[in-house]
Amino acid sequence: MNMVNALEPGAQLALHAMRRAALKDGTSCPVNTEKVINAQLAMRTFANILLDAGRKLHLGEVGALEPTPDERSLLNVMAAAQHD
Repeated sequence: MNMVNALEPGAQLALHAMRRAALKDGTSCPVNTEKVINAQLAMRTFANILLDAGRKLHLGEVGALEPTPDERSLLNVMAAAQHD
């Protein structure tokens, strides 16, 4: 089974948001609604917490289909947090 097919739409969206939030060109998302901006800020805050702890994340390219091992771990953490 292809890993991408195993990702739910919400996980695919989170993966895309993580990758977009990591971009440094200032055009992280073409949609600029308040919810998107708040989600981007939260994702950047989360990434900064990890970076401040000395952890470097290996993210895939925007548009890549397969999650990296780090991205898979982050998706698992988010899923676990949703289910307590």
